[in-house]
Amino acid sequence: MKRSTFLLIAILPFGSFGQQAAQYLNAGYKLFRAADYRAAIKEFSSAIELEPTNNLYYNYRAVTELMAKDYEDATADYSKLISINSRDSAAFSNRALTKIFAKDYKGAIEDCNYALAINPKISASFLNKGLAEYMLKNYETALVDYNRAILVEPKNPIAFVMRGYAKKAMRDIPSAMSDLDSSIVINPNIPVAYFGLGLCYFILKDFDNSIKNISHAIDLRERLTKVRDPEALVGKNLMEYDPNFLIDLMPAGVDNDNYYKFYAEALFRRGRVEEQREDFKAAVADYTKSISLNPDFIDNYICRGIVNSQINNYRDALSDFNKAIELKPDDPLNYYNKAKAESMLSDNKSALIDAEKSIALDANFSEGYYIKGNILFDLKDYKNALIALNKAIGLQSKNPLMYCDRAKIKIHLHDKNGACEDFGRAKDLGYQLASQYIKTFCN
Repeated sequence: MKRSTFLLIAILPFGSFGQQAAQYLNAGYKLFRAADYRAAIKEFSSAIELEPTNNLYYNYRAVTELMAKDYEDATADYSKLISINSRDSAAFSNRALTKIFAKDYKGAIEDCNYALAINPKISASFLNKGLAEYMLKNYETALVDYNRAILVEPKNPIAFVMRGYAKKAMRDIPSAMSDLDSSIVINPNIPVAYFGLGLCYFILKDFDNSIKNISHAIDLRERLTKVRDPEALVGKNLMEYDPNFLIDLMPAGVDNDNYYKFYAEALFRRGRVEEQREDFKAAVADYTKSISLNPDFIDNYICRGIVNSQINNYRDALSDFNKAIELKPDDPLNYYNKAKAESMLSDNKSALIDAEKSIALDANFSEGYYIKGNILFDLKDYKNALIALNKAIGLQSKNPLMYCDRAKIKIHLHDKNGACEDFGRAKDLGYQLASQYIKTFCN
């Protein structure tokens, strides 16, 4: 049952401390609604100094600290509430949620167990416990908790969303989609439900429905209010009150904090779908917007660079691969991609340097030797090109393109028999153009 701020103020003591504490409470309330959480915390702290045993003020401050990502302080305030009332199951459950944000998953599970011992009929405690297990990748245990939450509250949409994500992690895609659909029937305004459906359709390679659901998740999140009401949150099981807390936690975990990174990931996923459909212009647009929201997500640059390469925008691709190297300089694949783009721009000197860097980072990186061999071929250094291709094939013997390219090198080295043998291997491995090369060079 919601409590009215004005009624709460009316029943406070008439002494100066009570009146002054109420003023701090009102000021903090207004600052919270304006999302000025740091300033709101100061006002609630002032109220606590005047009335250090009033659990209402600790509730307000704890919720505000959670919104400000002060997880340690929020945990301390929920602990204070528990010391005031050791039977406060909501305080245990909400302390568990703050611990999940702080990645203390085992501590969260312990708190949920305390909450459930006090009141086994609170679905939010099962949800928080299941979420902690989910973060630990204990998906089967999480599933048990979500099932219990649904038994307690059969129409709880968040329980179906979270169970759907656990099932998706276990690769039970049809059942995951059924749960996500059920959550939408109960509450059609939970973005992560549509996002999860979009990911399921992506796994099933149903790209049209994947785009539809991820797009709807993005549009819905845009429309939802970003203002939370502290009065409605106080003393409640937070996950139960506001399903959009899930945006801060799923599907990528607590490292993907808040709406912007959720939106960025949705755009990235949609871009991947569009790339699969060869709608390259739309893919580049989504990767670009995703980068604007989360500029440190390296996969956006890699994927946009690959798409730009496919549409012959090699200079743009080169810029993306340089950014990928800046973000992850120890990944040989980034130098391989950069070398390919440089090679297409006829900058073989730079391409060769980057190919060598990829090999230096990983001596067993077959693609590094492969691109090095192709660059040396373009430079007419056939002898060293052959050495590089031999190494690439030794590391990856089932790639027909490598045999085909090695055959071309052997032709220039006047090794017709060796070339025809490699064309034959490429054909056996399913490379259809190899048959034409055999007719041209071997008959």
